[in-house]
Amino acid sequence: MTQHIIKLGEGYGDLYEIHTLIKHMPDRIQHGIILHSEHPKKNTMHTSLLIVLSPTEIGQFTPIYGSFEGIKYDPTHNSKRVREFIDIVKSNTSVNHIHEFTVKHSDNFASFSQYEHYLIGLFRNYHLLKPLDFNY
Repeated sequence: MTQHIIKLGEGYGDLYEIHTLIKHMPDRIQHGIILHSEHPKKNTMHTSLLIVLSPTEIGQFTPIYGSFEGIKYDPTHNSKRVREFIDIVKSNTSVNHIHEFTVKHSDNFASFSQYEHYLIGLFRNYHLLKPLDFNY
């Protein structure tokens, strides 16, 4: 069993790739996740959008697709792209709750790999991902 974050990018086009994944594999979508983070030096808030898919039959690989920190975050209202993400997840899948977290910004880590481990640990802690099981 492996669980990995697949970083699609930071641009708006990547959000539409997430929308396409949702529309083409609605039965595999387990969770929609919104992450908010503050840049450590610029004091600006950013939003990331992620989807967690169910594990593959062979190998039990759990992909987590995400577009990271490409949307400016304003706590007074959701951006149009965040609203679109919520609508697409809820209208095309059986997911009825989008999980939302405030997390550390990726620039707080030496590499994206460290950031990935941090997020996967957070998702396991909140039972959005299964604990590792090497007996599949």
